[in-house]
Amino acid sequence: MNNILQKIDSLCEQKGWSKYKLAERSGLTLSTMNAWYKNDYTPKIESLERMCGAFGITLSQFFADEDESFSLTENQRRLVKQSVRLSGEQLEAVIHLLEKMNEQL
Repeated sequence: MNNILQKIDSLCEQKGWSKYKLAERSGLTLSTMNAWYKNDYTPKIESLERMCGAFGITLSQFFADEDESFSLTENQRRLVKQSVRLSGEQLEAVIHLLEKMNEQL
């Protein structure tokens, strides 16, 4: 399996999503996604953009190594900007809330 498909699998696993859930959230068809895996195809950039949108990340974040810098989406920038003003305790509460919300996805 190619690295892009492995990355998609990893992101699905992090979210607790099946490929069906990703297809549903990205607007792609499950049959298209299954064909990528069956034939070891690399999705087109348009499809990757749709999946990144579903994951809530940018294409640069998708392709970045863990230790590389990358650009944030507008909502991520807003979140970071607002979090700077919080106390340590408030920030922990927000992080805890986000973790609980992600568990339910």
